[in-house]
Amino acid sequence: MPPATVYVIGAGVAGLAALGTANSMGAIVRATDVRAEAAEQVESMGAEFVEIPVTQESTTGYAKAMSESEAEAAGVVYAREAARADIVITTAQIPGKPAPILLDDAAIAAMQPGSVIVDLAASTGGNTTQTVKGKTVVTPGGVTIIGYEDLARRLPGQSSQLFGQNLVNFFTLVTPERDGQLALNMDDEIVRSITVTLDDTVMWPPPAIEVSAAPAAPKAAEPEAEVAAVEAEPAKPWKKWLAGQWPPRLFCGLCSAPRPICVATSSYSCWPAWLVST
Repeated sequence: MPPATVYVIGAGVAGLAALGTANSMGAIVRATDVRAEAAEQVESMGAEFVEIPVTQESTTGYAKAMSESEAEAAGVVYAREAARADIVITTAQIPGKPAPILLDDAAIAAMQPGSVIVDLAASTGGNTTQTVKGKTVVTPGGVTIIGYEDLARRLPGQSSQLFGQNLVNFFTLVTPERDGQLALNMDDEIVRSITVTLDDTVMWPPPAIEVSAAPAAPKAAEPEAEVAAVEAEPAKPWKKWLAGQWPPRLFCGLCSAPRPICVATSSYSCWPAWLVST
């Protein structure tokens, strides 16, 4: 049986977690995000990053609303990849606005029977045109769309464990000496973002958190230093004259070797050959 193909739209916290889980289970994993810096994060999770013809920069980690033309261009990529996938996980949300539609009726109809869409944005309207908030539906084409709003509550054991671990990590952060005394480090992004007041000073709202930047462009290769051509020393006139006195394949008269041999081997037994070759 071939491995399942998982396609994740939106490589935020939830999307990256889904990528890591799917990859660890042996699936073929692909992901898409409009943020340029997400490509490196996706690849670090062992997934293939699928580019779309829309690029955004974000300092909050959330995507921004697309124009109609941008949404149409991105939708072509979403539909193509969804048709190839067994599982599609959508996570795109925009703060304060309804979730954007990523997969329309035509894209869902083109998916393989038995495919599954997990819409993690169901609570804000859903990322597909056929998501039903709080329910799981099966389309006439056999595609299952999961629109639960309470996925965390459906895993009470794991949810409690994760929440408890978050509390442990938080108190470890704000009480580094483990003595129960708060030590608030305002240079820490987490501490700064949850601090409302400090020493009678209003600290809210916190500054925007800078997410990881896109990989730096590779440095241009430095031009190689030009190597000055070394001109051969011109032959001295008397050497030219001496070298041309005997035609090839004739004996020079001073030894028994043909001239081409004695000149090529620089034989010291023949003084004309020695003069020509030095």
